[in-house]
Amino acid sequence: MSRRCQTGSRLCAKWRQQFTDERVASTPDEIAEKVKTAFTTPTKLRKSDPGVPENCVVCQLRKVYDPSGFQRSWDEDISGVRGCMQNKKELTEIITEALAPMRKRREEALSDRGELERTLQKGADKARVVAAETIKLVNEAMGLR
Repeated sequence: MSRRCQTGSRLCAKWRQQFTDERVASTPDEIAEKVKTAFTTPTKLRKSDPGVPENCVVCQLRKVYDPSGFQRSWDEDISGVRGCMQNKKELTEIITEALAPMRKRREEALSDRGELERTLQKGADKARVVAAETIKLVNEAMGLR
């Protein structure tokens, strides 16, 4: 299995999912631990070695979470000015900052279980209406009703 993480690849999607879905509740320390284990360019053994950001999970995640600022870090990585640990440290900060509003909203939602249940019920009611209409259209299209 290729370990390349290009935008849209399965591996990159797996990492993005981990950092958004289950990691919203993670503390900055937990995020840092996860980023520390991320795959980087195997040919970059020293900071001065040229990197290959296209094959690096950390660089690809930086591209996703910092679309306006990733290019400078990529250029420095390619030229051997930047090391993997610097990339991981900065990515940890970027992800932590990106998840902060979601983490705050999650904590607010969990603090009032009654309101959370009401919100979920409203969403379920809306989804039920849309699903019923969709089923009706499908049944008509298939000549079942």
